Amino acid sequence: MKMLTVDAIRATHAAGLAPDLIYVDADHDYAGVRRDVELCSRLFPDAVLVGDDWDYAGVREAAQELAQRAQAAAKAAQQAEAAAQAEASAAAAVSDIHSQASAAVVQAQAETEHVRSQGQMAQTVAMQNEVLLQEARQAAAAPEQSRIQQHQRDTALAQQLLEDERARCRLATAEP
Repeated sequence: MKMLTVDAIRATHAAGLAPDLIYVDADHDYAGVRRDVELCSRLFPDAVLVGDDWDYAGVREAAQELAQRAQAAAKAAQQAEAAAQAEASAAAAVSDIHSQASAAVVQAQAETEHVRSQGQMAQTVAMQNEVLLQEARQAAAAPEQSRIQQHQRDTALAQQLLEDERARCRLATAEP
């Protein structure tokens, strides 16, 4: 295509083409390189971008800056994925603890009822079981609450990281 780079990029996109590889070799100043690369990245996010003229300071500076941004975006995506995995793991752990606690409560309740039916001496054992039941409920609730709170903190942190990265990406991809 014999036209300005930005016009060629837009025409390619408008034609519904999705190139696998884009060779950028137009303006050699910082602003021009950044404009061309950001437009290519936005319209063709899966394309590999290549170029030359590394000896030009503007080319080198823009390429390095955009590469750092891409790495930061990838890192933020990995952190968001890790946070999502931590959230899923915490939810599974909370569910497991809840199931175990429920089973312990049911068992303690059954034992308590059995002991109550055995008369005066059994009444003392029933009271001891009641105390154990309360302790079991408290012990089951405390780790569950702690995990839920940690999960909420992790989720909030992941959301904040994701929002920060989205804001940086929006700024980075905004046309001048």
